[in-house]
Amino acid sequence: MRRYLIYIITVVTAALMMWSCAADFDSINGDHSSAPEPSRPTVPIKRRPIVPSTKLPRPRLIAKVAWSQDNTLAVRLVEDVAVAEVIVRDRVEDKEYAYIFEGDSIDVTLPDHSVEVEVRVGDERYLYIVEE
Repeated sequence: MRRYLIYIITVVTAALMMWSCAADFDSINGDHSSAPEPSRPTVPIKRRPIVPSTKLPRPRLIAKVAWSQDNTLAVRLVEDVAVAEVIVRDRVEDKEYAYIFEGDSIDVTLPDHSVEVEVRVGDERYLYIVEE
């Protein structure tokens, strides 16, 4: 009797395993009739910003560079700095003028012809070319 009981348990276990494998096989093949379809796409819990894989540039230091009618160039920075430098290179006469300032703004008088203006704040440099 004990031997028959072991055979019956083995056959029932094998049948249950075959039935569960067949159910898994049907769900893999695309028989999803019982699964509810989502009404909207899945939203992640925490949204991540889209960031390029390269290094992001630092925030700009210069807020505005404005040109006025009386040949004055006004440079406005985003925040006060301890030391900033403005270098004006005269392209016609091959002269160079340097202005050092602190704070957040400077007004520089430029010649009437083409010049190159370089603004240095710390390790960063910005180059502007002013044509006639």
